[in-house]
Amino acid sequence: MMTNLRLTDLDELILTVRDKTSRIYIAEAVNAYRIGAYRSAIVSTWIAVSYDIIAKIYELDIQGDNNAKTFMMNLGKWIKNKQIIKLQELEQNLLKRALDDFEFFIRL
Repeated sequence: MMTNLRLTDLDELILTVRDKTSRIYIAEAVNAYRIGAYRSAIVSTWIAVSYDIIAKIYELDIQGDNNAKTFMMNLGKWIKNKQIIKLQELEQNLLKRALDDFEFFIRL
């Protein structure tokens, strides 16, 4: 007999997000998931995760972290100069940078 096991309530997950804007983005993703808009839920989740990582890097920048400062300077420069390729590369490597450069995740 298989039981239906729910590991974490999605509303509880939303409440664990520190940054207010990130919390709004993940709540949007959860709402999309609940109504069955799965593609929208995936895109919204990626936006929430990306925003949250960048917000955390920004906090490190404010605290004086040199790596974060360089990251934020490059991000600002690429946005200002509309360097789409650089921004796409940044997005493509964001999780790797969060793991390797900022140690936001635990390597298993």
